[in-house]
Amino acid sequence: EQLRLIRGILARVNPDHVDINTAVRPVPGGRTLKVSDAFLVEAHSILGDRSTVIAGFKRKDGKSWGDFKADDDRVHASLRRRPQTLLDLSASLGSHPDSVLKVITRLSDAGRIEPQVRGRDTFWLAVRDDE
Repeated sequence: EQLRLIRGILARVNPDHVDINTAVRPVPGGRTLKVSDAFLVEAHSILGDRSTVIAGFKRKDGKSWGDFKADDDRVHASLRRRPQTLLDLSASLGSHPDSVLKVITRLSDAGRIEPQVRGRDTFWLAVRDDE
């Protein structure tokens, strides 16, 4: 509901670009305010094409991301084999998480994949094979 209100404000302000981010460390008091990958995808979907998720994704092994561009077919095929997190997909496809997140958003909007939250992780599952 709040994102839809923000979308209305953005329509009036008409910015060139909107960055979407989340907390990555606990705040004073020990609470963690980090939102799930699924929420970041939903926020991007609601706020539109001028928005970009800039959350600080990093590879666990410290290596840089490959130059392979994620596409709908590669991501969906990978998720048909097994549920994966955004970082799992990025590592297995050799694509930057931002690139994979854009594909996840499209596939989720089309109803071809869906999120499943398990503990603190969001796993993506293929639910439809058409297209």
